[in-house]
Amino acid sequence: MINECPHCYRRVIPLPSGECPACHQDTTRCEGIDPNKTTALIGEEATLPDVCCSCAAYTLRRVVLKRSANVSASKKETERDDLVSRGVSSAVLGILFGSFGRFFPLFGTEPTASEIPVAVTIPLCEFCAESQKIEPLHVNYDLCQMKFLVHRDFAREFDRLNRP
Repeated sequence: MINECPHCYRRVIPLPSGECPACHQDTTRCEGIDPNKTTALIGEEATLPDVCCSCAAYTLRRVVLKRSANVSASKKETERDDLVSRGVSSAVLGILFGSFGRFFPLFGTEPTASEIPVAVTIPLCEFCAESQKIEPLHVNYDLCQMKFLVHRDFAREFDRLNRP
């Protein structure tokens, strides 16, 4: 059964001994774990409560966290893979992508790099902003979401505001 590890907050299937395969700690033992903390998956368009994500105190202060993943793929490699899947011989590909590649801009060797940006706004009171740095546990670039370790009261209010 998939559980969230109380130590590393990853969703895992614990080993038969109860060990987390990610952090190797016992998922059945929660000593030293803050019972007021849980995780929340926050998207770019989420409705946010007026509660600090860290301490659950009332706040109107917001912090924007931005992360981006560089995705680079060579046009040459993309086109080559597409042609190979259609059955074009490697000899023809060698000519197209080798010495004649410079005459065909579509088959050029310059890699194209693009960034997948994710920007999530999160409420963080002034005291917590000064005393700690908030970082996402995980960033999902496909769904434009970040997973954070947050206060249970924040998570409860966040879930209430964002129920479908």
